[in-house]
Amino acid sequence: MPAATTPSTSSQVRAVPPVAPLRVLRRFDPPTQPWLAGHRGVDLAASAGEPVAAAGYGHVVFSGRIAGRGVVSISVGSIRFTYEPIEPAVAVGEIVRPGMPLGTVARQPDHCGPPGSCLHWGAIRDGRYVDPLLFLRHVRLLPLAATPPAASDALDLTSDAIGPFSDTLGRASDPLGRPLSGHPVPAEGPTPLSRARPATSRSPTEPDVAPRATRAGGTPLSPDTFVPTLFATAGLAVAAATISRRRFRPHHRG
Repeated sequence: MPAATTPSTSSQVRAVPPVAPLRVLRRFDPPTQPWLAGHRGVDLAASAGEPVAAAGYGHVVFSGRIAGRGVVSISVGSIRFTYEPIEPAVAVGEIVRPGMPLGTVARQPDHCGPPGSCLHWGAIRDGRYVDPLLFLRHVRLLPLAATPPAASDALDLTSDAIGPFSDTLGRASDPLGRPLSGHPVPAEGPTPLSRARPATSRSPTEPDVAPRATRAGGTPLSPDTFVPTLFATAGLAVAAATISRRRFRPHHRG
């Protein structure tokens, strides 16, 4: 049998969502005792006729009707996934691959609302119901943007984490522009004294911006030209003074 179609035997099952986009209408809520009422799976928003995908590599262990509802169960490694209500398109013993259509969402009465408005997805491990969302790959629960969390229990699942927006200054902020930092951003105005840097302090890596000697044209003098120029200027001054003394020195007649 080709490796691509070999049912998974690993206990570390990683499943793919049965429908997309994945939106949870009701979460997993198992009863405290096996004989008590509870919700042994999750209800996912879906439409009648929408394809239902297999969770992973495995084989079909049940395909038929239970209490008048279409049900498909597949075994993926040590996990048995169930889907209902569904119009089955697979037979018992058939090998399935991740994302392979098992059938379509059936238009049958259910506890989600109008017929054909949701898909119930369950998972059983070692004879006990477990949350099937635990087996999804790289998903994250996010509240619906259109409905406040307090008004609805519906959740979106997405494979892309949503990070904070960044404003033009590179500061992290939410979509409304409010800073995400734990410290408030100061309003525009003078720098507080506690944060002001002394005028005499300078970082070792900060460029030296002190005034430098320049020629008459404004060109800065480097150390190589500044010292010779200084001595040359001093020499001219001495020569001028000598000439001046000689010019005004009184002459003695003999």
